[in-house]
Amino acid sequence: MKTCAELTQLLSEAQDKKPSFADKWATRTHLMMCRGCRNYEKQLNFLREAVRGYARGRADDRNQDRMENPKDKKIPDSQS
Repeated sequence: MKTCAELTQLLSEAQDKKPSFADKWATRTHLMMCRGCRNYEKQLNFLREAVRGYARGRADDRNQDRMENPKDKKIPDSQS
């Protein structure tokens, strides 16, 4: 059975690459018995979704700015 330190490493790596069958099996069996690692997995997933949402929001903000202020739009000269 994997230690908590080994499992948290596996969970972190699984965010970027597909784990092997053996790693999936080790993760499932460990998570069934360890509340701390289940909480860590939930927190990791929450953070991943929060960052994705932030990145989507930032992209939406940039797109909105481009729509409101296109580069080729002529800005009238102010007459003072």
